[in-house]
Amino acid sequence: MPDVKINDPTDFTTYPNYRVCAIIETGDAARNIIKTLLKNNIEENNIDIFYNSKGVDIFDAEAEHHGVIAKIVKKLRAYGDMENELMEKYQKAMEKGEYIFEIKVGSDDEKEKVHHILLSGGARDINYFGSLVVESLKSES
Repeated sequence: MPDVKINDPTDFTTYPNYRVCAIIETGDAARNIIKTLLKNNIEENNIDIFYNSKGVDIFDAEAEHHGVIAKIVKKLRAYGDMENELMEKYQKAMEKGEYIFEIKVGSDDEKEKVHHILLSGGARDINYFGSLVVESLKSES
């Protein structure tokens, strides 16, 4: 597998600003998506991957392990409710052994490129977390 960090505690964010997030079901799919992202000039340091119980602890959807600021942000996310629902969905996926990818993007073009790579790799529940907005990225069926 390429040299991408998995479950790195420094990858924790209280809110995944400017990131495309998705669930990937298997290790093989995760490896293929990583390879495709890197081939398409997505930088390794912009790819955060969370997996299994260690990933759940770092991802911390309930803001139990990252202090007061994380708890405040979780409460603020509750006003949109969609954000908290998605975070809980992502956490449950990790508990089932699935992978959560968070890919930081710098433009709409890059967001679309990452979306198509994730979609073609079989990812589901693909969402873009912008500043104060969550955009559900659907397939072009």
